[in-house]
Order: sequence, then C-alpha cells, then structure tokens
Amino acid sequence: MEKNLRTIMANSCTFLRSLFVNGLITVLPLLLTITVLNMLFRFITSLLAPIKNLITASSPLIPDWLQWIPHIEVIIAILLIFLLGTVLNILIFRSILAWFEQWFSKIPLIRPIYKGMKQLVKSFGQQDQTGFQQIVLVKFPHEHTHTVGFVTGQVPAKLAPKPGTTYMSVYVPTTPNPTGGFYLIIAQNDLIPLEMNRQEAMTLIMSLGMINPT
Repeated sequence: MEKNLRTIMANSCTFLRSLFVNGLITVLPLLLTITVLNMLFRFITSLLAPIKNLITASSPLIPDWLQWIPHIEVIIAILLIFLLGTVLNILIFRSILAWFEQWFSKIPLIRPIYKGMKQLVKSFGQQDQTGFQQIVLVKFPHEHTHTVGFVTGQVPAKLAPKPGTTYMSVYVPTTPNPTGGFYLIIAQNDLIPLEMNRQEAMTLIMSLGMINPT
C-alpha cells in the first residue's frame, strides 16, 4: 500500500512538473518580449524627457488637455519624424541638410563618430544595400567555434597582416543586441558565405538562434 502511494505521489509530481514546465515555456517568451519592449520604451522616453519638460514649462501657452496625454513626448517625436521625412522630400531642404552634414563632418572630434553612426544606422536599415555586402560564417571566438558575421568591405593593403593576401572587414554583432559587436580583419579564404539575407541573419542573432531562416 505504501509503495503504491509513493508511486502515485511520484507520478503526480512528475505530471505537475510537466504542466508547470509547459506553462513556463509558453508564457516565458511573452514575458521576456514585454520586458525587452518595456526597457526599450523606458530608454526612448528618457531620451525624449526634454520634450516633456518643455511642455511642462510651457504650460501657460498650451492647452491643459495636452499635458494629460500619456507619453505625449513620444507622440510629438513621431509627428516630428514624419514632418522631417516630408520636408526632406523637397529638393531644397535636401541640399540644406547635405550642406549641414558637410559642415558638421568638419568638426575633428565629431566627424569619425557621426560618420560611423550614420553608416551603422544605414547598414541596419532596409534602404541601404551596400553597408553589409555579404553574410558569412567566421571562426570566433576561437578556432573550433563559428558565428555569423557581416562583410563590410575589403581591408586596405596597409592594414593587411600578410602582404599578398586579401583580407575583409567583418562585423560580428552580439546577441540579442546587434548594435554592439566586434570588428574583425579576416582573410577572405577563411570566410564561409551563407545563403541568407540581412534580415534573416539579424533575426537569427536577436532570437539567440531560436528562429532559423526558412
């Protein structure tokens, strides 16, 4: 009798543990997604805090109902971005922006940072088709493991470790945040080309390898 009771209790515990694990596996991705989105939203609202402070400081000049709209700074930022996109469709404003960027890029300390950030943003965007030339597998961080990398161009001869060998610049993003990563100089013969586009590679990296390209 006692043995049967132990068997029933063991089976019950196993069944309950299975139910708990199944429930956890179902709800955990949703919770993690909400957590990441919440952190991202908090980061964005912190960047837009000056807009909210400006609205609060200008309270006598604006309607009271405008201040009660939740996260009004986000809404205003989105509208300003749409307005900027509309304005940039006008040729004369494109010329003004190009002149401003040219002037901005002449500042010694700002030029390399701005140029790098602009190229990085363009590379992650869908409009740019030249930022990342190819998706490859590279040996990283050591000889016996591989990771996904993005070829960004050919390394100048003066930076090549061995004369006469073609080396490529490869960006290896971190996971799950691909905006940080490593810049590697790798011989072209050591790169393994992959048949996937940029969006598929980014999805693979950001999902920790759980979402594979179809």
